Parts: sequence; C-alpha cells; structure tokens
Amino acid sequence: MQTAGVAATVANLGGVAAAKSDSARQESNDPHPQQTLVNVSIDRCETEYAPDPRVAYYDVEATVSDDGDHVSLHGAVQNSYLEERAVAAARRASPASDSAPNLPEQAADAARDATGTTIDTTDLDVFDEIAEVRTVQTAIAPVRDDPDGDSGLLTEAVYGAQVTAFERESGWTRVRVPDGYLGWIRTDSLTDPIDGEFDAILREDIDASGDGPETVYAGTDCEVVSDTEDGTRVVTFRTGISTEVPAEKVVKPDSVPTTGTIIENAEYYLGTDTPYLWGGMTTEGIDCSGFVWMAYRIAGITLPRDSDQQQKIGKQVDRDDLREGDLLCFPGHIAISLGGDEFIHSSGSADGPTTNSFDPNADDYYEYLDESFQEARRIL
Repeated sequence: MQTAGVAATVANLGGVAAAKSDSARQESNDPHPQQTLVNVSIDRCETEYAPDPRVAYYDVEATVSDDGDHVSLHGAVQNSYLEERAVAAARRASPASDSAPNLPEQAADAARDATGTTIDTTDLDVFDEIAEVRTVQTAIAPVRDDPDGDSGLLTEAVYGAQVTAFERESGWTRVRVPDGYLGWIRTDSLTDPIDGEFDAILREDIDASGDGPETVYAGTDCEVVSDTEDGTRVVTFRTGISTEVPAEKVVKPDSVPTTGTIIENAEYYLGTDTPYLWGGMTTEGIDCSGFVWMAYRIAGITLPRDSDQQQKIGKQVDRDDLREGDLLCFPGHIAISLGGDEFIHSSGSADGPTTNSFDPNADDYYEYLDESFQEARRIL
C-alpha cells in the first residue's frame, strides 16, 4: 500500500511539471530533458555488459517523447540478454524514475508504471535472432572493421571456416568468425555449408585439387572421408569440395591435447618463411596472437583471438617455473614458452615467427621482451 501511494504522488508531481514544460519544449524542438540521462544509462550498460566490441555488438540510442511517456530504443545488440539490459537501463533513467530518484527499486518501478512510460524496442535489432550459418569459400577471407576494403584488418577466416552471418551492407556481411571476433567479410566470400562431422583439421598447408582454392591453409576444418592405400586421406570441407591430403597433414585433435603437440604446431611456421602481418592467420602473414591461436587451435583448443584476451586464460605461473606451451605475456605481445628461457613467437621486428631467449648470454637474447615481461599463463 505504501509503494502504491508513493507512486501515485510521484505521478501527480511529474504530471504537473510535464504540463508546464511541454509546450515550450515543443516550440524549440529540443529533446525531452530526460533523454540525455536515458542515453547515459544505456551507455553505462554497455560498459558493464558489453565492454569489448570485438566480441559483442552493442550500439543503442534512445529518444524520449515530448510528454515523457514513451522511450524508443534504436540500433542493434548482439543478443536478447543485451536487449533486456538496454531496456532495464532505459527504465532506470526514464522520466518517472527521475521524479523519485531516491525511491527503493520496487517503488521506483511502481512510479514508472504510474506515469505510463513505455519502452519501445521496435527499432532495436537483435543480431542473434537473424543469424545464419555460413562458410568461407575463398582461401582467405579478411575480416575488417567496417564494410570497406580499405578499413582495418581485424583477423582472417580460412577456407571452410564456419561463420555466423548477421546483417548485410553494400556487398559485405557482418559475421562472427571462429576466433570469436565480430567484423565484416565480403558477401561473395561466403556460401552455404554442407552438413558433416568436421572434426579433423589441417596441421599444415596443402596444395588442393578440385574446384576449391589452390592452397588450403593450416587450421582449416575438414571431415575425413576415407584413407587410401597410397598414404593419403580424402577429406571434405564445409563447402562440399573434396580433395586428397597427405595423411600426416590432417589430424583429429586429441581429447586431451599435449604441450608437445602445441610446440610442433608452432614450429611448423618456422620453416615456411611466413611474414608478420597484423591480423594475419596463415603462412601468407600472421601476427603474434594469431600465431598462438593457431598453435592451440590445431591441437583442439580454441583461445580468444587477441593477446590481451589470451592473457586472461589459464592460471598464472612463476617465470622460474616455465614449461613448454605456457603463454608469455608482454605489453601488446604474446609468445609461447619452449621451456626455461626459450620461447617462440611471431615477431614484428623479426618479420615473422622466430625463436628467442631470456638468457642474456644467448645469441637470440631479446632484451626488450626480457625487461617488459608481465606474466606467464599455463593452460595445460
């Protein structure tokens, strides 16, 4: 009873204030004074529930009607949970709650109901509700910041990768790729996938036959169809294209990966003349976190894409207790320990994958990384 009474009082006071100000505001075409506060609340919601735009999309703006009774949300969010959070944030800052900022939550809810404020999400898109499964039909599909070939390279998706497609714009499709990143891929790089058990993966690049690209890169998912008598395997990709692969170049990751496998995967790149490429994921060019991601992915472990995200995986270990496979973290850089002082990484200064040491007496001593070392993380 007390809550309803408070709500009614707030509603009456709010109605009087609104009546005095509505006509002046309509004449000036200014937005409702509460609109700024609603949008601040919505922006705060983003910092709490979708702080990393690399992996979760959140772009919401609110408009408040002249009478304060109607809040419309515009834009898009990744999923229904973020939609609910955005609606809740708008309610917290709606005109009714401004009339009684110190009320308990239940009373504030009743006050909002009493004023009749509604939250309209008609113009708020939810990406996961329009999602489609697609696959990459080009050897490499650059994933970019914006639907523009000149925008920044975020990461890459390789042939046969499964992606989740959302909106389309000017020949581009917004997607989520296997490393978790959100970005834009050219729509003509995508096709419908076939059904299958794609539980094998290429551990090295192959020269493919058939209708697919000439080169299919390490890290590509496939299904083993059969083994041949001459030591090859017939594999099929999500595109529906099949080819023969040397048996040693395709593996089914172990249910319990080993650190030795991860090091083998990383060392493969040492003999390929792979250059360093920001955002790269293949032997055509690879960056430090892409190098780590591939070494683990081919072993059956999917890490986050970027170095700061990878630094949050596993448990911290002492530098004096490094084992092979441990992640070595530096400002804006990441490497894989070979055990002791030695490590392997894709280095911009070396223009590609290389090995270095923390030992000042070693020929490959890397002083800057030795001095800027932050922490080590153990996953296995």
